[in-house]
Amino acid sequence: MTAPVRVEVGGPALLEVADLAKNYGGVQALRGASLRVHAGEIHALLGENGTGKSTLMKIVAGVEVPSAGTVRLAGAQIAAPGGPAGRHPGIGIVFQELSLFPDLDVLANLFAGREPTRGRLVDRAAMAHRAAPVLARVGLNVPLGTLVGRLSLAERQLVEICKALLGDASLLILDEPSSALNAVESARLFRLVRDLRDQGVGIIYISHRLEEVFALADRITVMRGGRVVDTGLAGEMSIPSVVRTMLGDSTARIEPAARRPAPAGGSMAVELSDVVVPGALAGVSLAAGAGEVLGLVGLDGAGHAIVLDLLFGTAAPSAGQTRLFGQPWRPRRPRDAVAAGVAFVPPDRARAGLMMLRSVADNIAQVRLTRSSGSDRMVRRRVVHQRARHWVERLGIRTASVGRPVNTLSGGNQQKVVLAKWLEVEPRLVLLNDPTRGVDVGGKADLYAIIRDLAGAGATVLFTSTELAEFALLCDRVLVFQAGRVVGTVTAAAATEHVLLEAVNTGRIPPT
Repeated sequence: MTAPVRVEVGGPALLEVADLAKNYGGVQALRGASLRVHAGEIHALLGENGTGKSTLMKIVAGVEVPSAGTVRLAGAQIAAPGGPAGRHPGIGIVFQELSLFPDLDVLANLFAGREPTRGRLVDRAAMAHRAAPVLARVGLNVPLGTLVGRLSLAERQLVEICKALLGDASLLILDEPSSALNAVESARLFRLVRDLRDQGVGIIYISHRLEEVFALADRITVMRGGRVVDTGLAGEMSIPSVVRTMLGDSTARIEPAARRPAPAGGSMAVELSDVVVPGALAGVSLAAGAGEVLGLVGLDGAGHAIVLDLLFGTAAPSAGQTRLFGQPWRPRRPRDAVAAGVAFVPPDRARAGLMMLRSVADNIAQVRLTRSSGSDRMVRRRVVHQRARHWVERLGIRTASVGRPVNTLSGGNQQKVVLAKWLEVEPRLVLLNDPTRGVDVGGKADLYAIIRDLAGAGATVLFTSTELAEFALLCDRVLVFQAGRVVGTVTAAAATEHVLLEAVNTGRIPPT
């Protein structure tokens, strides 16, 4: 990524946040946080999961009301204690957890709540005309009549971004906007963000990808424990200094995983032989042994993610053979996979990984109760909460109570809950699709340790991620996919971001 031209901006602030506090039933999410953002700057907001970033942005966007403090936009007060919550027309926001309507099409989602009309009818032609240049700008090439529920996670992320841009906001808040995007889509997004900055839009950019932040941001603010603890020009900061500020005394050091030798014959936990999935896989063969972390990497649509769907029973092959733990394997549905000891962590935890309105305890118990039958399902509430507290303590899940709804947790803590529900049933095969999406550096270190413990206990792990740096940290070896085929293998020691990026784009493994 090309480093931005660092600029110093002066004059009155576009956004002024003063001494914000927010309490949720005794939990203090914000403790006197203050922030200033100018027009024509990209202002990054950093901090671990659970430090108050999302709460702060929800108050700025008008979704939440502060317990104390004020928010001003262009000098006018837009939020204060006791006032009503309400979205301000001058502020656009893309939430980390997408807020689209899956049963409506793309066009309806783009203009939800602000549809132009002709007489008494919604003017879809006007909507399409207005949306076309914005869709082209972000590179979203899908029919406007497509139901959003049928789009990939990356496509839905782009719909959210288009929706925010269509509001002609003077302040744009982007919360993990690239978390589901591949390298090409991310580069297009970064160009767009810089263009908007140059046009005078103020941008608050939240991301746990620190290299991305330093390539984009003019100014950086760091939060910890609900407070703003540092603000400065990005050109005067560094990634190590920001990490130290984010984590305080709990700085996490992430080391590459201990290497295991590649499997050499014998009994494999997972075997695919010339497997074909129409439109996705074109004769894929691979094998993974017990205790191995096998990485699968490729551009969006390359076929690597379909391997996980195939093993979990959400995709079906038309040819080839699949074996699991030495036996032929062709699950008809996910329930078959769960019964066989297969766990699956999807990339979209809010949509497919969690029951967002249910408690932490209910979510952790979900898979165990699904696998139970008869009287085993009549588990006492006390036992469910006891088991949940065990995992909360073991995994370091930050929550005031296991009875709290899981949607009140930060993204990283939600992801730990997803893993906890599978750890409850001691899986033998663990399928991980972008398991650290939207998770901060400290939370990632925790999740990496959990994944390594699973492999150390003998589980087989198949892993894919949109963050190429993670493969070297976790995997024993990495298979490169392109156009539905495995085009090469990268050793763990050679799996740098540079090598993997060249491999997934060219289909060739560069020499190391």
